[in-house]
Amino acid sequence: MSQPPGLGQPGPNQPDFLPSGAEPSSSGWPPPQLDPGHRLPTGVYQPAVTPPPSIPPSVSYPPPAPPTAVPDSPRKSSRGWVTLVAGLVVLGLIAAVVFSQFQASPPPVPRPSPTPVTLSPTPSIVRTPFFPAPSASEPVTVGMIGKPVRFTGVSGTGTVTVVSAVWGTGGTLAPEEGNWYLTLELRFEGVSGQVVTGLLFTTVRDAQGESHPFAIGPTLTNGLPTRLLSKGQVSTGTVAFELPRGPVTVVILSEALEPVAEISLP
Repeated sequence: MSQPPGLGQPGPNQPDFLPSGAEPSSSGWPPPQLDPGHRLPTGVYQPAVTPPPSIPPSVSYPPPAPPTAVPDSPRKSSRGWVTLVAGLVVLGLIAAVVFSQFQASPPPVPRPSPTPVTLSPTPSIVRTPFFPAPSASEPVTVGMIGKPVRFTGVSGTGTVTVVSAVWGTGGTLAPEEGNWYLTLELRFEGVSGQVVTGLLFTTVRDAQGESHPFAIGPTLTNGLPTRLLSKGQVSTGTVAFELPRGPVTVVILSEALEPVAEISLP
């Protein structure tokens, strides 16, 4: 007896119908059944159904690209050449320095043998006393001794007097051969203004006209000081000169080193 639709076992045109002996699909829906007698109209495209290829579970899709071989870096290969070239350069520099020093060093010069020196068995030693014995002195008593002479300087006037004059050879240093020491005692007095006196402003001139400054060889007990004298002031002292013995002229100089007075001593 036939059952009404919707009750009992589904029919072929219903979704849950499964023919006997067939297995359900993974989607739960039965595979489509084509009626062998069903045909599409002529001219209608019938696509061919091709199942997808089976992919092994252990192989990923798409497959990875094969590894690419990486060539050696050119820097690594060039380091060896750089090290080799640097080593050769250093060796060349060392060889050049050694060669230049070898050429710069002069050849040894033979030294002459020392000449023996023959010493005198009894050398003679001459000792000169620091204070030689004074010789006899001869005072000058003629000429203008004791006579004042008036002179005019740059800033004033004054007088000069030769109190005494003595020829001698004694002193801390002996005079040169043929010379004597002439020691003068002078007295200066200011008359007006101001006049300058001292060793630097007193000289002597010999018979040949040569001037001689003061000497330091003889011993002076009261050297002539350098002073600026005003009216009424007096300065007295001694000054010595080294020259050949003979007639001389005492010359007094101003502060401008110009002759202002002369005193003759025969």
